[in-house]
Amino acid sequence: MGIEVQRQNDGSLIITLSKYIKDLLAKTKMDESNPISSPMVGGCKLTKFCSEEFSNPTLYRSIVGALQYATITRPEISFSVNKVCQFMSKPSEQHWFVVKRILRYLKGTVSWGLHFQSASLRHPFPLHAYCDADWTSDLDDRRSLPELLFFLDLISSLGGLRSNQLLQCLVPRQNIEAWHLLQQKLLGFSLFFLNSK
Repeated sequence: MGIEVQRQNDGSLIITLSKYIKDLLAKTKMDESNPISSPMVGGCKLTKFCSEEFSNPTLYRSIVGALQYATITRPEISFSVNKVCQFMSKPSEQHWFVVKRILRYLKGTVSWGLHFQSASLRHPFPLHAYCDADWTSDLDDRRSLPELLFFLDLISSLGGLRSNQLLQCLVPRQNIEAWHLLQQKLLGFSLFFLNSK
């Protein structure tokens, strides 16, 4: 499904979806747009009732679904894509504007992907796990949005630059009991990785 794998001289792999993203930009007529440096404006609060309804909800669903697939090799857009996915049933013009911003970001970073390299037993890579909640931040129903964040910190062999790979899993929960269950899963997942060394 468009995944490109490039083997580097040091044996590492770079996995991208460059052609897939270029085709997506062409489909939305965003291939000539100006690139931007971030997929979403900081502090952007989206709601169900923010502006008039988008005229082509089928196009919205198709493009947002394609963006979900792009998160396989582009985890840095996961948060933004998750936000626009919440409005698939009734997208508005403002939601489409945010989707176009994500596309403009991808336009400027079309060749980016994941860089995989083997870890040395002498220098194992650290796994950091975080758990947080944004209490009553959803403007529509005032539900809390707890989330898990696993941060895999790897040293890139490309010019000695530090490369960070992010796996973010947003799991909405509505009550305290579910929140504690989420924390237990985070702890169990972390202990699994610590014991597997």
